[in-house]
Amino acid sequence: MEEQEFFRRTGVARDPIMDKIHISCVGDSLVAAGERILLSMSAGKDSVAMFHLMREISDEMNLTIGVFHLNHGTRGEDSEADAIFVRDLCAGYGYMFHSCRDSFNPTEPSFEKRARERRYELLHEIAGKEKYDRIMTAHTKSDQAETVLMRLFTGTHISGLCAIPETRGKIVRPLLNCSSEEIVAYLKRNGFEWREDRSNEDTGYARNFIRHRVLPLIESRFPRSRDTIPDISDAAKENAALIEEMAEMCGMKFKNDNSSTQIDFGKINVSRLIFNW
Repeated sequence: MEEQEFFRRTGVARDPIMDKIHISCVGDSLVAAGERILLSMSAGKDSVAMFHLMREISDEMNLTIGVFHLNHGTRGEDSEADAIFVRDLCAGYGYMFHSCRDSFNPTEPSFEKRARERRYELLHEIAGKEKYDRIMTAHTKSDQAETVLMRLFTGTHISGLCAIPETRGKIVRPLLNCSSEEIVAYLKRNGFEWREDRSNEDTGYARNFIRHRVLPLIESRFPRSRDTIPDISDAAKENAALIEEMAEMCGMKFKNDNSSTQIDFGKINVSRLIFNW
């Protein structure tokens, strides 16, 4: 009923994916009324969908929207065209456009990691300087499935299986319950354009290999796997939260990261059996 009232008052055409975004932003309190939101945008389908979805919801919540785009400069004219596309999209709706150009070598083994770290570094820098309350990224359920599989294959701890969190500090991800198929359907229904990054087809990158080779093979035998694999992440989050709560109740110091868990039992003698449970 809440979602129906939202659409009635705003006059926004009802769209299935808008229900999910409204629940994430309002119901799950990912953002609050009157906040300044910085969107992290490439020019691809996921971030373009996030742009239009937040544009629709911003009136109800009185949000101020700004956009950040990092030009990796790795694809020549295509990289420049991506930046121009995002800039023009912002100009069309009167949104502040923040851009940065950086140099990366796509042939380096650590290219993806370095580019990701640099993007988050710049996002936080701009958010602090321009007084943005939240940083929003366009990670989807499909990204979550890929991340879970990557960590399973490379080795991880329970916290690593938590994969992509819905919130982390200022960062929020309202599309985590939306699949790539839902994203594309939304864009096509509304006639929204986006740009394709041809490097996303290069299976030399681990994530692309998972996306284009591994997941389709799994889905050919287990059709619902793209929906059920992210459930592993949800279960891991619940277990990690329970362990942390139990540790704190016992007076233990608890530190968790993607590769290990460190617990200082202090002077408390805790039954190993109880702790394992």
